[in-house]
Amino acid sequence: MFEVGELVALQSDPDVLMPVIQVISAGAEYRYRVFQNNSKTIYYESQLQKAALPADDHKAVTVQELHAHLTSLQILCPLLRISSRCVLAASSSFPTSIFPS
Repeated sequence: MFEVGELVALQSDPDVLMPVIQVISAGAEYRYRVFQNNSKTIYYESQLQKAALPADDHKAVTVQELHAHLTSLQILCPLLRISSRCVLAASSSFPTSIFPS
């Protein structure tokens, strides 16, 4: 059984990823309303599979690592103007979960 918000793919075409927006439990088999190609479509559970998501290649960084990276960019490209006030303003607007302690 899939849940609302979960990404699913078609059994016939695993490259088509769609979010589940409603679970319909009436009948012999669960049906799922998904958002596909800018419209809502209903599929039976047997027509869907769990989406195979690519490996997450994002890395969480600390504020110090971000600062070091931006400083190295300034050294490499002196014409790039990033003031420390902009960096602090930008980093304070990110959710704290991005910068684990």
